[in-house]
Amino acid sequence: MPDLPQPAARQAPCPFSTAAPLVLKLYIADNSLVSLLAIGNLTELLRPLPADCYRLEIIDGLDDPARAIRDGVLVTPTLLKISPAPPLSLLGNLADRQHVLRVLGITEEAA
Repeated sequence: MPDLPQPAARQAPCPFSTAAPLVLKLYIADNSLVSLLAIGNLTELLRPLPADCYRLEIIDGLDDPARAIRDGVLVTPTLLKISPAPPLSLLGNLADRQHVLRVLGITEEAA
């Protein structure tokens, strides 16, 4: 499993309007190419953010299919934004940086 993003060297304030951190779950399927791309793309996107601004859990849906079903995940990779509200999901390799930033509520300046 690839390493999670490392905290940013600069400790800018969180780019969110709420005090709560961004809570994310990324469902993958083992080491499939598209899952690895999603992990890499999300890692690069989150890297500039201070570590206390987000929580990311990477879950292999093949290891825990019941959990994936409970979370409504039928395909991988799927990124779930749990909080702040509203909860949302993104499918695929997360290569469209602008779209992912917009959905997560992260300003381009923060990323």
